[in-house]
Amino acid sequence: MATAAPLLYIDFEGPGVKDGATPDEVAHSAIFEVAAILLSPDLQTEYGRYESVIRPTEEAIEELRSIPFVLDMHKTSGLYDILTSPDAQNLPELAEAEDAILALLDEHLPAGQKVTIAGTGVARYDKPQVQVQMPRLAARLTYDEQDISSARKRYEYVVGMPIVPAKPQKTHRAMADIEDDIRYQKAFDNVYAASVTEGGTTDPVARQLLALALTEQYIQHDSFLNADGTEFHTTRPPKVIQSLLEGVPAIEVVAGYMSLTEELLRLLASTNGMQPSIALEAIRHSLLDAANS
Repeated sequence: MATAAPLLYIDFEGPGVKDGATPDEVAHSAIFEVAAILLSPDLQTEYGRYESVIRPTEEAIEELRSIPFVLDMHKTSGLYDILTSPDAQNLPELAEAEDAILALLDEHLPAGQKVTIAGTGVARYDKPQVQVQMPRLAARLTYDEQDISSARKRYEYVVGMPIVPAKPQKTHRAMADIEDDIRYQKAFDNVYAASVTEGGTTDPVARQLLALALTEQYIQHDSFLNADGTEFHTTRPPKVIQSLLEGVPAIEVVAGYMSLTEELLRLLASTNGMQPSIALEAIRHSLLDAANS
């Protein structure tokens, strides 16, 4: 596996940028809130996080008021109330937030270790803002970025649905937005892992046990008899099944069921004194008969 830099998921909330804004206008756009989460490249270890609302300038507040839909968004989230409260002038300045994020890096990483900026729209918005407004942090970034927005849009275009269910309502607060970005990235990582077909990457017994546990839960919680005696299957998997599948690549689930099916066929065949291939053929005929009846 190639060596990868730690990931710095970052998000800013600001007054928004108008359609047609130049890259320079985006880079100099005011920052009202900062959030960051430092993660290992595989997303399995969170080293630390930071978030803070930033002391606004009068010019930035006026800029916010000139874009009504962004103003409404920040009023709904509660950020506007913080920015316009009497205590707003006691909020940290952006340079203090930069200090805190650098301290986070220094606490958990080797001296001078660079990180890859990650999140939604970071290539267009956040990274240029960091480069102009937080130059010391910019010096700790790798040349590339991990922008989840392109992958999300492409997946929805090709598949016709999001890779994970969208939350009922986006909060438009920096830390919550980052956590949602990580949720999407973990889902994509599972898809990428599922594309690997090399054998021996997972304990085959563990695969079988997972398949067996899923089957048990499906039988117990997902299959019911109606009053007229007909079988009814729910379309929404119960929470137990969702928890069993959490973080498991699809290829592992499929492999587990294939291995479990093989073991069941051997057991069925030995019990009935026949070869596994004959038992499989008997099951096939039974399924076809049921479909044609």
